[in-house]
Amino acid sequence: MDFMRVEYFADGSEYCPLVLLYGPDPTDAVTLSESLRTLSNSSESRVAIQELPGFVSVDDCQLFASVARSDIGMKMIVPTTVFDCSLRADSWDNIIGLLEPYCHSETMSGTRFQYLQESGDIRLLISNERAW
Repeated sequence: MDFMRVEYFADGSEYCPLVLLYGPDPTDAVTLSESLRTLSNSSESRVAIQELPGFVSVDDCQLFASVARSDIGMKMIVPTTVFDCSLRADSWDNIIGLLEPYCHSETMSGTRFQYLQESGDIRLLISNERAW
């Protein structure tokens, strides 16, 4: 069984630091999208991404998604392991739209990646494999 992994890259490319969500199973992208929808419609205020079904943490990387009054973006909470992405509900709705191609396996030939969030100290990306 393939899992969607949550991994932090402090360096190694010009795009770092970044948190990468990656995995080949579109079901995991659907799970992520549905969980983020609870933020966009304000039925939840915070989601622990690494605890979603089908998701696993790499090197204890933890990513929390939360609703805020303004788009704060990605911040490191605890050095090298815990991150929070705080965005307005409307911004979470935009990210759900960016996830749409990852929810369908027929659109996933070759390495595909998408920046989900670039504001804040750290970037957030999704990919169908451990590459961007």
